[in-house]
Amino acid sequence: MYLNKNKLHYDGIMIHNLSNDTIKLKWSLVSIDTIPGSYFDFCASGDCYLGIPATGSFPNMNPLDSGWAKMHFWTGNITGTCKAVLYVYELGNSENGDTLTYYLHVTEPNTVAEAKTSVVFSVYPNPANNNICIRMPAETIYRYYVYDITGKEVISEKGKGNCNVPLGTLVNGLYVLSVKDSSGKVQTKKFRVER
Repeated sequence: MYLNKNKLHYDGIMIHNLSNDTIKLKWSLVSIDTIPGSYFDFCASGDCYLGIPATGSFPNMNPLDSGWAKMHFWTGNITGTCKAVLYVYELGNSENGDTLTYYLHVTEPNTVAEAKTSVVFSVYPNPANNNICIRMPAETIYRYYVYDITGKEVISEKGKGNCNVPLGTLVNGLYVLSVKDSSGKVQTKKFRVER
């Protein structure tokens, strides 16, 4: 992943339990190498940590459930490369696992390109009841995603210009709206549902 200085981003993998058994996953931190001012925060299916603990467990994953392993990337003022390596495995069977490697390349910002391509939007009302409106410059084509507090994607749609988003059956709580424009730039905002 390449990010400019002083940015936040998150990325990771989905984990699907396609078996008929509940699975219990653990992780071990294999190595971490960061540059000053940049760091990783790890989230295991909604259990989020400051930094990356040396070991830990995911919440139990029932049959046909999904979870995720995501890393929040925070960049500082120094360019360079950060790397975190985790080993994720099934409890009681450490040989049944996989290595996850997260790279973060911190680069100098290209302010001209950023100014031309960055997503600028607002969301209202906040708190929301039945709908939110994404306010975006006319003719801007984008995709929006709504995530619940556990990081689960609950809405994913395409939009153009201003867009009304029905919140359907979302329960009361905090959500994250992520908007990705056609150049791949992503911006997020939090909103609350209160009914």
